[in-house]
Amino acid sequence: MKTYTPAALHKNLSDVLNKVAVGNEAIEVTLDQLTGSNKSVVLLNKSRYRELEELAFLHRTGTLDVVTHRMDNEKLGDFDKENVY
Repeated sequence: MKTYTPAALHKNLSDVLNKVAVGNEAIEVTLDQLTGSNKSVVLLNKSRYRELEELAFLHRTGTLDVVTHRMDNEKLGDFDKENVY
């Protein structure tokens, strides 16, 4: 993941946003110079953000564990058309 300072981000904003939105790159913006600490933010494109939000929801509600368990213990016929619902 490429890292930018706020000044470098400002200077290259259009290019960086294009890399994030179209190129599906994640970009880190470090705030060390502003805060004096090891703080930063990450820019993600909207579709990747939604994927992470969905994954967090599935994990938070326990759905991810159920699906993973079912996949790990799958038997022939468990996921055929007759057993979809």
